[in-house]
Amino acid sequence: MSQLDDSNFLMQSAIKAGHSLDESAMAFLYSTGKVELVLRNLLAAELVDTLKPNRNEHIVREWKRHDLVLLKGKKATHIIEGKAWLHADVTHPTKLDRGGAEIKVAFEKDLLKIRNTQVEHPEAIGYITIILSSIDVSNCGTQLAKLISYPNLHKRGIKDAGNFENLHSTARSLLTEFLNNRPEVLGVKRELLFTGNHAGMEVWVDFFVVEIGRREN
Repeated sequence: MSQLDDSNFLMQSAIKAGHSLDESAMAFLYSTGKVELVLRNLLAAELVDTLKPNRNEHIVREWKRHDLVLLKGKKATHIIEGKAWLHADVTHPTKLDRGGAEIKVAFEKDLLKIRNTQVEHPEAIGYITIILSSIDVSNCGTQLAKLISYPNLHKRGIKDAGNFENLHSTARSLLTEFLNNRPEVLGVKRELLFTGNHAGMEVWVDFFVVEIGRREN
């Protein structure tokens, strides 16, 4: 399963997984709740289909509290953690990187999980994947707002950024800067994962692959 040594392969697998359902179904999922587990499961299925692991290789969900792990025998070769945030989360410094910011804390917890497992599995390559999503609720009525997740956060983010496009472009830049400033990060890939429409509202989803690599001796 050495193809997963390349973060580009993981990115392209995630994009393919993110389009494996009907567009309207994916737009619904991204609009009505956090989707890290949905994408994790679709990605696992995509990796099984693409990598075609043999009897000694396994793609496992929730192995030792990791979101997704590839095993060769009893040894982990790749560890993939996944998180999902709103673009509006990233544009607020108190959530991104100031003090006990939620995104910073979550990143450091995932990093620590990977490093702890790499003590026993030093050859394992670590990745942290991040989904950023937003819905254009600019013209969303009260009743429709009840059918989607976090409408007020989306609305606040759009208002603060000036418009919907500025919101997701600003969030992409801020998260990229945050990740590139982390000394543990070996590389960052980002791509548009999905665009669609739910109940007349535009849905925009970005995907990041953050390479943590192997543990240094």
